[in-house]
Amino acid sequence: MACHDMKAKKVGPSYADIAKKYAGRADAVDYLAGKIKKGGAGVWGSVPMPPQNVTDAEAKQLAQWVMTAKSTKGAYAPSSKGLHLFIFPKHLDIGQRRPKAQDLPASC
Repeated sequence: MACHDMKAKKVGPSYADIAKKYAGRADAVDYLAGKIKKGGAGVWGSVPMPPQNVTDAEAKQLAQWVMTAKSTKGAYAPSSKGLHLFIFPKHLDIGQRRPKAQDLPASC
């Protein structure tokens, strides 16, 4: 993951820090899903997060997963179908083939 890590700050905050910050917020999942879809800036510093090219349902699923990060031990949780969901910013253009590690941006 180029911009976020489970426990450590990278370009953006860790998933655990995000989950902790919004733990008491009733609309946390909807709020974070909106940030995932539309991007954002200023909440965690000056580096903007670009909008992610995901559906509304995927954004909500990702936000639900992020909110569980406070209880993880650093493991990446697969979905109920055994698949991992990778997020690629809209500015990453690699054509129709599946991405390889060297295709991913070094930073966001």
